[in-house]
Amino acid sequence: MSSEKNMLIVAGVHKSATTSLYEYFMPHKDICCGKKKEIHYYTPLRYKKKIDSLDSYLKQFSQCEEKQYLLEASPPYLYGKSAIAQKIHNDFKNARIIIILREPTERFISFFKFTKSDFRLNKDVEFRDFIDKSYALKDAVDTDDLYYRTFREGQYSEYLEDWFTVFGDSLKVIFFDDVKENPQNVMFDLCKWLHISDDPYKDLTIFEIKNKTKASRFKSIYKIASFINMRFELFFRRHPSIKKTLYKLYFLLNEDKAKNDIRNVDIDYLRTLYADENKKLAILLKKNGYTKLPKWLDL
Repeated sequence: MSSEKNMLIVAGVHKSATTSLYEYFMPHKDICCGKKKEIHYYTPLRYKKKIDSLDSYLKQFSQCEEKQYLLEASPPYLYGKSAIAQKIHNDFKNARIIIILREPTERFISFFKFTKSDFRLNKDVEFRDFIDKSYALKDAVDTDDLYYRTFREGQYSEYLEDWFTVFGDSLKVIFFDDVKENPQNVMFDLCKWLHISDDPYKDLTIFEIKNKTKASRFKSIYKIASFINMRFELFFRRHPSIKKTLYKLYFLLNEDKAKNDIRNVDIDYLRTLYADENKKLAILLKKNGYTKLPKWLDL
């Protein structure tokens, strides 16, 4: 079964401003967001697991009236390669895919800090040890484990080529650098690509990088806050001022301000591990018509 609905899916990557992009799209009259940002309907295919019926996925958009696009953002989709890309294309022949890429060392560092902040990774884990273990596992069978995932998820060319093959011009690659430095131009360009009005983005006050990583002190308080955030996600996204106030209050009570310094020598080491991959990615992007690349790909 396939659907005629026009899906707009942000399919990657983690810690690359996918939340910001999702929230920039939210007020657009031609776009309706799912009941939560990350639906993860297709994510099990990454690990060769079954997924539910397409109807269960579409229920996530049951609140939507007739809109040009239905939007969700699940960063793990990229890593399912052709298994996820082809399934989305089979289910929604008119789907549009956006993938945001971030310099892989910066993404690795941000993800490392993030997984400490939400207590998935022990706060005592040293950055260099995490690099070495994750790098050693980069060619192992893909598993939903932080050590298995973190390095390989910065090897973008290994995953991106399948998406170009399946979606062609219906795939748009953008860069974290541009979302951060000039989000207005990014949104103007995306609106042109989607054939929708860019009027909402003529007001610069809409732009603010969201989901910045901060560490929490107490796991019990974090769990309660996380549950409330997930339970009322749609409400908070519709009332951002309320969420912003609660966010400030939470970190006033539970922010861990202890320094988590990362040595420059370890950052340089990680950059060398990604150097060859970045060259492959630059070649792949140029092959697919991307000539204006960020500095980290200007090789």
